[in-house]
Amino acid sequence: MMFYQDYFLETILVQSSGASATLCTNASISPLNVSSVLTLDGSILPNGPYFGSYLDGKLSIYKAYRLYADTYAAFQSGIVPSDEDANSFMVLPGGVAVAHAQTIAVPSKLYYTVTKEQPLAGYRVAIKDLYDIAGVKTGGSSRTYYDVYGEANMTWPSVHRLIDMGAVIVGNLKLTQFANGETPTADYVDYHAPFNPRGDGYQSPSSSSCGSGAAEAAYDWLDFTVGSDTGCSVRCPAGAQGLYGLRPTFDAISLDGVIPMSDIMDTAGYFSRDPELFRVFGEAWYGENENISKSYTSFPNTVYTFDIKEEQVGFTQSRASPEALEMFNKFVNDVVNFVNGTNPKLDVYSKFEEDTGQSLTDVSNSTWSGLAGYYQYVNIWQPFAKDYQEAFDGDTPFLDPIPKFRWDWAYFNFTETGYERAVANKQLFDQWWNTNVTTRDPETCSNSLYLFLSSIGTVNYRDTYRSAPSASSISGFADMMISLFARTPEAIVPLGEVPYNSRITLTEKYLPVTAAIGAAPGCDFMVLDLIDKLSEAGIIGGVATGPRMFPSKN
Repeated sequence: MMFYQDYFLETILVQSSGASATLCTNASISPLNVSSVLTLDGSILPNGPYFGSYLDGKLSIYKAYRLYADTYAAFQSGIVPSDEDANSFMVLPGGVAVAHAQTIAVPSKLYYTVTKEQPLAGYRVAIKDLYDIAGVKTGGSSRTYYDVYGEANMTWPSVHRLIDMGAVIVGNLKLTQFANGETPTADYVDYHAPFNPRGDGYQSPSSSSCGSGAAEAAYDWLDFTVGSDTGCSVRCPAGAQGLYGLRPTFDAISLDGVIPMSDIMDTAGYFSRDPELFRVFGEAWYGENENISKSYTSFPNTVYTFDIKEEQVGFTQSRASPEALEMFNKFVNDVVNFVNGTNPKLDVYSKFEEDTGQSLTDVSNSTWSGLAGYYQYVNIWQPFAKDYQEAFDGDTPFLDPIPKFRWDWAYFNFTETGYERAVANKQLFDQWWNTNVTTRDPETCSNSLYLFLSSIGTVNYRDTYRSAPSASSISGFADMMISLFARTPEAIVPLGEVPYNSRITLTEKYLPVTAAIGAAPGCDFMVLDLIDKLSEAGIIGGVATGPRMFPSKN
């Protein structure tokens, strides 16, 4: 509802190409209650709401922002453009009353016009708190890291490209500490875990880009969120929150100015609720990478799914309910029919051993954990601890339980020799996969697709008491490891919801079921285009914010 008052017309602004802004009165319009007229010289202002200030003969015009409460505690801070530096940002100097949450300022979309040069104009984007943004501190979800380092002095290429594409950066988002996957509430110490809006609101938001996933699933005023994926950090939160999420081809975009986890596995990914906008964002963000193909003319017609043995618990499908399996099997059949293809079953373990003469279990065991843990110990912990000790009288900085365990284990048990062996194991899997499963093709970009069930709608309550981290939690092979070992692009797509009886609310709630679609390295746009076309065909669709992905369904 809108209310009109006569005083709205006491002062009016007239845009002019003539003299500078002046204050005047005009008796001929006085019946309209106009007592003063301001004329604005210069470029025409875009449509939208504005605030004006006329002091000492100078007219200043300001955009209007609406303040939203971050009720799901997904944001580290709201950020807005700096008043002093057009190329910098600042933490929002204001707030609204809400328990234990940030305030986010969002400008009107009326100010912006989508163009070919700026396909993301006006879209609101929030960034995982690993990426340096000029004028804002990067904390990595560590209070001590935040304390010891100052504001970033520049916005690095990954975020700067989004700004160049017209995106509006509205805040930075929580994550697990230094991107090491943590489980609420046991592992979170420095900061409270974001709340997953799906179901009863007390399920885990999952993994490192948890704030990015929670915010995208919670707020309809937010269009996209940016995360990063080293092990599962975009794809797992996309599954837990029932979103579209992409881990791109390795090296799809620069990660300079981003707190690293592994220089040979880190990727910059993102989340969306809409399959068409999912494609638009990816093509805009990764569009300058010459290694991502734009020349495919059709989709692959070989669609692999996995032949899974009962003991292979690393594959999500082995733990799925009949309802989740039914959704996935229907999706597979729909995709195969859409591409007019076939659906061969791939036994990854047997095929790998047959082709390489080595056991996949032996090759993959502790490989990811060692690569990420050792790299972060050397490249994050050692310089960070040194800087903190120099700044705080020799004190050692605090670490949450998961990074502390992983880093100590990797450094003292894995060692540099183990790290080099793990690099070789990753390269072996990469070469095998991209020779025998997904290879580049001039017509379809990738000779095949692979699909697997990525989330199955099972509960993971955030108030459960859990065991301390141990070596058993960082070993083995899983379906989510394929893309990080083989550099393949992998997208998560929402399929549906399964009901459960919540022990929190004592009522029936619903949790997401999602699937992963992967292809050969460099075939990101083909995968995004396929997802868009599957949406047009009615096979998949957009999801809503809040407890239900599909609230109109019973």
